[in-house]
Amino acid sequence: MYKIVFVCYANIQRSKYAEERMKEIIRVHNLDNISANSAGKWHIFGTKNEYDQWGTKGRKEEHRQRVKDADLILVMSKDIERDLRNIRELDISNKKIFTLKEFVFNKLLGENKDDADFDIKDGPTQGNEGWKPQIDECMDKIKENIEVFKDFIEK
Repeated sequence: MYKIVFVCYANIQRSKYAEERMKEIIRVHNLDNISANSAGKWHIFGTKNEYDQWGTKGRKEEHRQRVKDADLILVMSKDIERDLRNIRELDISNKKIFTLKEFVFNKLLGENKDDADFDIKDGPTQGNEGWKPQIDECMDKIKENIEVFKDFIEK
């Protein structure tokens, strides 16, 4: 089973939404060998879980395990990638880790976009109007290029 995990700060909006969109792609294209999950950076770092009030689940160990088990880690911003790489216990040095936009535009489509464009800002800074269309665009590109996506997964 090829495991993909999406990571944002709190695992409330962006990563949960990306996870659900990926599960839809997996279901529609019968990609039974792929699973999708999500995690929150704050949970991975062990920040007191104040987010249970919004229905998020997550103990530190659970979120860390999702990242450790993943074959492909797709983060919402470069700072999250940097922070995850700095947690030695995660041991993700041999993992494929990209921002979602970097993965779609540079790895799948070969566009070589500048990394200044890679971040998908969180809701408090952009609102749903900011992050949701960006994730939708990425997921639509994956659907449009499903064979390229499958080839990437099989490598």
